[in-house]
Amino acid sequence: MKAGKLIALGFSGILAAAGVTVATFEGQELTGYVDPVGIATTCYGQTEIAFVGKEHTGEESFIF
Repeated sequence: MKAGKLIALGFSGILAAAGVTVATFEGQELTGYVDPVGIATTCYGQTEIAFVGKEHTGEESFIF
């Protein structure tokens, strides 16, 4: 049981670090745009909620 908790703790640390890394490289774009490969993108690289020209608040960027 102790090993399982350690694995879960390590995995959550990796996920947190990945989130910070993605946010750093993606940047925050509050208005939807088409990225270089032709995919509508917004906030910190989200594509599921992205519509070109739609604006989001800074709070919405963290929620999505």
